[in-house]
Amino acid sequence: PSADNAPLNLALSLQTERPSQPNSTQIKLQGQWQQHTLTLPSIFVKTRDATLQGSASYQTHTQTAQTDLQLAAPGAQAQLKGQIAPASGQGQLHISASDIQKTLLWLAPYTTAPALHQYQASGTATLAAHWRGGWQAQGSTLQLNANLDAPAITLQAKPLAASSAQNANSSASSPASTTATSATTPAPAITTIRNTRIALQGTLAKLQINAQTQAQQNGLALQLALQGQAGILPKGWQAQLQATQLQFLGNEQGRPWQATLQAPLQLALRQNADTFSASSNAFEIGMRSAISNTTRLQAQPTPFVQQGNSYQISSQG
Repeated sequence: PSADNAPLNLALSLQTERPSQPNSTQIKLQGQWQQHTLTLPSIFVKTRDATLQGSASYQTHTQTAQTDLQLAAPGAQAQLKGQIAPASGQGQLHISASDIQKTLLWLAPYTTAPALHQYQASGTATLAAHWRGGWQAQGSTLQLNANLDAPAITLQAKPLAASSAQNANSSASSPASTTATSATTPAPAITTIRNTRIALQGTLAKLQINAQTQAQQNGLALQLALQGQAGILPKGWQAQLQATQLQFLGNEQGRPWQATLQAPLQLALRQNADTFSASSNAFEIGMRSAISNTTRLQAQPTPFVQQGNSYQISSQG
């Protein structure tokens, strides 16, 4: 074979710290470069509490990527297997979180997302996705089928550092002072989210959406069901959704009440560059309690536009 077609073997072994150190990271790669193709039959990355291993390849002329990777992290496992090119491809992604609290604690040091640092969560969830087709033309030929299931997730705001210190000091004081502190510093509200299911099917330019969930906090319960379609734009995305079920159930001083959407609610969402817009059709909500007849609240179409740090909203009702 000519020199241009001769294989170039690659090997990488990297240890960022001593194996005994808690933040040690180990990276091992073995591969080959030949005829515009990078092949990595052995990929191994290990941190203190997570492991990524598998294989991958990339062909520069055809822009074809192929991968078979497995991730084992605290409270979660993931597998990505398949191949994709501009006009073709197929594969699957599966993520199983058996302990969301452990997974979020693991992710927190790697991200600045406020939610990961302000809330703690527990529960389980699974994501199963399959794709067929290529990524060209903004995914107009890429068929996606994805399902997210979360039987029960509990969310609670993390206590402030000052509150934590105060509680720590109070634990060393007398029972009377501990009781007084607990009375003046209520625990953050707990939100329970149940029976959440989100299903996506179609192309990236036109995805069909079906979603449902239930939530409860401090005696207030919510039931929501949505359907519609969404898709990506050259500089953003858009969605046309319909709320087929929206119901609130509550209890005020021992008197139950409920508020129910009387007809499907149409929602139009659009994100384009730095502008986000949302609008709804006219809608009606019926409110009923144990001591009063149904009261109907009506609202006219509600447009909302946010551009940068400014926004506009208007409604009548």
